[in-house]
Amino acid sequence: MPDGAQEEAAAQFVVEEPVLFSESLIWELQRRYYERQGIAAWGEGRIPFGISTSPHIAAAYARVFFGFLRDWQANLDPREPVYIIELGAGSGRLGFNFLNALAEFYDASPLKDIRFTYVLTDFVESNVAFWEQHPQLRPFVEQGRLDFARFDATTDRTIRLRASGRELRPGAVANPVVIFANYLFDSIPQDLFSVEDGELYAVTVGLTSPQEEPDRHDPEVITRIEMQYDRFPVEPSFYGDEASERILRYYREVLDGTVLTFPQTALRCIDGLRALSGGRLLLLSGDKGDHRLEDYQGRDLPALILHDTGFSITFNYHAMTRYFEDLGGEVLTTAFRATSLNVIAFVLGAPSTTELRQAYRDNIERNSPDDNYTGLISAEQNKEISLVELLALVRMKRHDSHSFLIAWPQLAKKLQGMPESAIPEIRLMVRNIWENYYELGEKLNIPFHLGVLLAAIGDYPESIAFFERSLERSPGHPTTLFNLANSLLHIGQPERALALLAELPADQQAGPEVTALRNRLAEA
Repeated sequence: MPDGAQEEAAAQFVVEEPVLFSESLIWELQRRYYERQGIAAWGEGRIPFGISTSPHIAAAYARVFFGFLRDWQANLDPREPVYIIELGAGSGRLGFNFLNALAEFYDASPLKDIRFTYVLTDFVESNVAFWEQHPQLRPFVEQGRLDFARFDATTDRTIRLRASGRELRPGAVANPVVIFANYLFDSIPQDLFSVEDGELYAVTVGLTSPQEEPDRHDPEVITRIEMQYDRFPVEPSFYGDEASERILRYYREVLDGTVLTFPQTALRCIDGLRALSGGRLLLLSGDKGDHRLEDYQGRDLPALILHDTGFSITFNYHAMTRYFEDLGGEVLTTAFRATSLNVIAFVLGAPSTTELRQAYRDNIERNSPDDNYTGLISAEQNKEISLVELLALVRMKRHDSHSFLIAWPQLAKKLQGMPESAIPEIRLMVRNIWENYYELGEKLNIPFHLGVLLAAIGDYPESIAFFERSLERSPGHPTTLFNLANSLLHIGQPERALALLAELPADQQAGPEVTALRNRLAEA
């Protein structure tokens, strides 16, 4: 190795001495990032959340919840609601889409008299405050179908509801509880173990950086750290509780030459929720993780993907499956291996799971959110996709604004010369996308794109309303000003259109398209 390379390799500064993975500083750094960014982490697109909060997965969860209620119908206390608690709700978008999906059929169903309350929770106070002020969530609160709570899944055991003032705690919840946890368990502390020749080892992690870190608690540190691993022998009784001991002993007996994560923090969280629910629980969880034992044989140290929002790591759903089965529960999984989001249903204390199993099979396995998302990405990359196929894709995604934006580059190319028969479809698509749109202050401007669609089919008055909404979000945006001026020309308001063109930046005033539009306006 050249001298310069040796010096560079040696220039590493210790950020943290080796500790258990669950005690590593990286978990605190990620937590601080979420606290610092608040809702902007989703609004600015820094955290991927399209697949886990879409109208498609929300509708699937609504049907699974409905099946769960049908199984429990004869055993519910009609005086109290059934609580649906979303852990780490982040943007609140899944809850919004879930309540909309349930509203499509619930009030006309035989279960319409069963009360329920969806509870959005997060450990970040500013996220909870955002939901409380969100105008699209307010009607659900007024109906008694939505509440909010600041809840830390790693430590808290009771849930205090902000709208109703009630406290959910063991012994105070009359009906079974439903838990949603999408992309949550992989972001709370986990441990690492290795199994070699019948021995169990706990893996430790040390952190270094190529530069000195005067404030090692700054979330930006996570973009620079490198990890060093070591291990020491342990017994399956490592945590001091029977549930974890049974699982670790099983791994020591059946695995060899492998490294695996262990979700002790998640299991403690579920233990608390099990107590809160009186042992009557449905957990629907979607994450990037595996639940088959064979997936954990021969694994190396995990590849942590570090980025400016933190890191991601595959979640050990197999350990959670063993936990529920050891308690006499039931676990519903798909027959195929998910590529992006593995959605699993964990059940405890149910009098029956007949309707739940059917709902899971129809809406999670046969109409998989994971397959649905994979199809969207495939279509995005298909340069030969037709307008008819694009419109079908947006319908299949239940007019999801996030999916619409993914399809937009292809869709925009198909607008010129579209057949007359496509116009009613586009008009309907715009209306449904806008009704489904959950405002997060995104940089990508949904009203602008919808305005372009309406102008393309000649619905100029309607396009103006969307371009004006677009300008409220992005004042002075040149492309929006130009498109709004063009729509105003078509409804006979040339003076207003010329005034808008005058607001364009000086370097765009003489552009050929602007000049041509200005000439047409002068002649109008």
